[in-house]
Amino acid sequence: MIEQIWAPATMEGGEGLLATLVYHQHKSEGDVQFVTEPCEPQQVAVMRHGRGKHIPPHRHHERLRTVTRTTEVLIIRRGSVLINIYTSEGDWVTSHVLVSGDLIVLHAGAHSLYFQEDTELVEVKQGPYAGREADKVEIQVGPGGIDAAPRAA
Repeated sequence: MIEQIWAPATMEGGEGLLATLVYHQHKSEGDVQFVTEPCEPQQVAVMRHGRGKHIPPHRHHERLRTVTRTTEVLIIRRGSVLINIYTSEGDWVTSHVLVSGDLIVLHAGAHSLYFQEDTELVEVKQGPYAGREADKVEIQVGPGGIDAAPRAA
């Protein structure tokens, strides 16, 4: 199962797609199923190949790309984490509990994590990393929002 989380529409139009969740039960539709659009700065696909499938040795062309925002991909390997999704202004949109095997692509907006148990995860994002001060903006949560306390979606 795949779920997209969109920012609520505003008079200004809103931020659009905030996150894409790929739950551990999801089975790809064919050999390769991209869960991100071709225009996204981070390309994520779910793949399923049968025994004996061979992908020949290859590399990718060098190509200058302009990236204006950092997109994160989190893959939960073990444990569980509650993720809160916000708009860039700090308005809470939704919360989800991610468990082993779940994956989330964070396209835009903001997020916080609350680890419900010992958890191991993989984070993938564009580099190079410029350090906490240059790469992260902590936001103030808007009225009715939450920071890290559990909240049912």
